[in-house]
Amino acid sequence: MISGAAFAQSGIPATPTTELYGYYKKGESLETVKFMAEEYEALLARQSFRFLRTNVVSDKDYKLDWSKKYEGSLLQARIHYQFLVPFFKITIEEINVIFSNGDTLYITKNLKDKAVKKQFNSLYEMLVHTLVKLIEPAKTITKEQLREALENIDKIPANHSK
Repeated sequence: MISGAAFAQSGIPATPTTELYGYYKKGESLETVKFMAEEYEALLARQSFRFLRTNVVSDKDYKLDWSKKYEGSLLQARIHYQFLVPFFKITIEEINVIFSNGDTLYITKNLKDKAVKKQFNSLYEMLVHTLVKLIEPAKTITKEQLREALENIDKIPANHSK
């Protein structure tokens, strides 16, 4: 039997993911969520992150190219933010580190490597978790949980309740 956890969880997922969906609290407006996103951008800017808004569909659907210099290396991240009704979606498209010697570590392409995954988890905490904590969603679901739910949809009892 499938538990409700396969469909959504309260709070913020403990396991970092490249794609996260969050459902707003009842009565929360998109204007409030957008304000929290702007606060998040300002918070990271105060921590020496720079960002460029790209691929703007609207003020609620855009990508940010983040960058930050660390001791001769450069961290780069492209994240797609979509603040829709009744949910938001944050997709980490890529995270890379360019080292001072010119070598590049493609973090999102090498998540099976334990050391790379550990680095990704740390960056996830900073680049995604911070924003989600500001929004305080009613529920979140990762792409992995969504996939599991869709694969097991036929196993849900007819009288399944929330």
